[in-house]
Amino acid sequence: MVSFNKYINRSMSYSQASRHDDTPQREEGKSFLETIKEYPSLDFGDTYDLDLENYDFNVGCDVELISYSTWKKYLKIGHANIPARKCKYWNDCEIERIRKKDGDIWEKPNKYQYWTISYIQFIDQTKDFLYYPSKYMKKNVGNMTYEPHHKKQGWNDSIQSTFISPNIFDTNIVERWRRIGENEWTQVNLGGADLGKILKQFDL
Repeated sequence: MVSFNKYINRSMSYSQASRHDDTPQREEGKSFLETIKEYPSLDFGDTYDLDLENYDFNVGCDVELISYSTWKKYLKIGHANIPARKCKYWNDCEIERIRKKDGDIWEKPNKYQYWTISYIQFIDQTKDFLYYPSKYMKKNVGNMTYEPHHKKQGWNDSIQSTFISPNIFDTNIVERWRRIGENEWTQVNLGGADLGKILKQFDL
């Protein structure tokens, strides 16, 4: 089911996202998962593949940098936004359907059908990130929202304005972590007093 969200935030435009180099997020995500979550050794995936992956164990993670404005939106609406095109990681479908620029649909086998894939969203302007376990993403992959204002930022295809929207504040499953040193992190509250300090820091 797809719901409609009118809340506008200053997320990345299409041109900004296409130029963004996510190497720093991949590197930190790899270190965090191998150190804290005890993942096996992870490799960087290719441009259109999973960001971090291990083919021997069929495990991996995709990472994303979200704007601080997007994080503020999460606080207001209570759920996250994860691009719907990433459904292939959690929907257990045999076939991945990709809409090409000319509008045609390209179908190919979904090589991630039986994988265990977590998700990490790094919050820009902070040392924090959100960690979504694979099981929770599989449970919420059908929970969608549509945000038409993204078209004004260059995201033209309707699929680019549709998002997987798991709730994050009414569960203990989604985790918020903070980097406190090289290869050191501490888990912090999703909200409450800890959140207030960050809001004050940015005069919001």
